[in-house]
Amino acid sequence: MSNEKFNPDKKHEEYEDIVSDTSLIGRFDYEDISSTSGGKRENERRKVNTRKKMTTIILSSLISAISIFLVFCLILPTFFPGAFSKLFPYNYNHITSDKEELGFSGVKDKSVINVALFGVDSRDENIFSGNTDSIMILSLNTKSKKVKIFSVMRDTLVPMQYDGKKYCGKINSAYLKGPEHAIKTLNQVYDLDISEYATVNFFGMVDIIDAVGGITATITDDELRWKGKNRPNLNNCMDEICKEKGLDPKEYYIKESGEQTLNGVQAVAYARVRHCTSTWDTRDDFGRTDRQRHVMQSLFNKAISMRKTRYVSLVKALIPCTETSLSYGDIMGLSTSVLFGSPSFEQFRLPPSEYQTQILMKGPSGFGSIIYYDLDYMAKLVNAIIYEDESFESYIAKHPVTKKDWYRK
Repeated sequence: MSNEKFNPDKKHEEYEDIVSDTSLIGRFDYEDISSTSGGKRENERRKVNTRKKMTTIILSSLISAISIFLVFCLILPTFFPGAFSKLFPYNYNHITSDKEELGFSGVKDKSVINVALFGVDSRDENIFSGNTDSIMILSLNTKSKKVKIFSVMRDTLVPMQYDGKKYCGKINSAYLKGPEHAIKTLNQVYDLDISEYATVNFFGMVDIIDAVGGITATITDDELRWKGKNRPNLNNCMDEICKEKGLDPKEYYIKESGEQTLNGVQAVAYARVRHCTSTWDTRDDFGRTDRQRHVMQSLFNKAISMRKTRYVSLVKALIPCTETSLSYGDIMGLSTSVLFGSPSFEQFRLPPSEYQTQILMKGPSGFGSIIYYDLDYMAKLVNAIIYEDESFESYIAKHPVTKKDWYRK
């Protein structure tokens, strides 16, 4: 992005308004980039000027980090406040700020920002509704600069509450009643304070992955083995994707197993495979979430090495298939507070694969295939990782797994 096309000084007032217009900005600590002398007005002036000088650096680091979360496409409005809506359609969805409606009573730690990430399997690029194929919790620590992401198994059985009625169901169905209900469910199940979300429509994932030049993955023999129409393998999944996009699937079929570079069609099919053993020796929904997290991690790695001249094409691919409640100011706050300082990145799965035999329980009948475990224990485990920087290993060693049968209590 050259300064000939955009000069922040020309839009100073708009830029300053955007920086200050955010519900999250009060939760960030700016002492490291502003002077403590000269009075409040001088401090604010220096903050804005410093941010303007940092735009090129922030652009690079923010795009690199948020590509993994599929919301980094929203950074450009921060730097193009006047022209953004014309250049890149922004699917912004305002949701309630009422904490009780979102299932929590207050912010636990002002230095920690938790965001819900959803992936909906829609066949229409303009629709952001339906069951969620992918559910993740993004946790950003503005002090430690640590970024943690938790994959939630879509078949996890959880209690839910909607319109005054309580019921139980798979957590992937919560989004059917809207993002606010899905956020509320995550907050109540895992005792969190999520107030924002971002949703990606899988219809556009092909273009997103192609925009970064594809990803590398290790394909297993089982992922290519024919299992029948009701148990699609990797190439079978490509048939559906190619039909949706008017492509010839034969041009995308993978014929041999092993490590290889996957293009958009192949990578999306890879992320959808369920009834095959992965390279991590996991199957079913466990294997699928492992593949999805691998795709996300690979997007992150590819974005880091991308030339800046390719950022616009990547954002163009991302924005049409992404919807979020994050405002321009929220994004700016995240960029200056966390992503400016080369954050570390950690990812987890709920339940963790190495402890699933200890954690999983026999669930109630009538819900089909489900993931069932002690939700109270898992909530404490998640909170320890987010707020106390614990690891799965250290927490479980100090607090042995419990198996409270919450459904039949």
